Amino acid sequence: MIHEKHMPNFYWAEALSTTLYLMNRHTTNRMHELTPYKILVGRKPILSHLKVFGIIANVCILNEK
Repeated sequence: MIHEKHMPNFYWAEALSTTLYLMNRHTTNRMHELTPYKILVGRKPILSHLKVFGIIANVCILNEK
């Protein structure tokens, strides 16, 4: 993910954390329809909060007078 988004290597911990988070919420071939999260918690994970890793954000700083 870091290489694909051309990000500095010091974001490796965030990339690893994101990868593990997504792996726990994704189905596997052996457990059709089940995710590790659903097995542990007992309900489907909510994924609506996910964003693209390494997305560019712009900051607008207004001039104060």
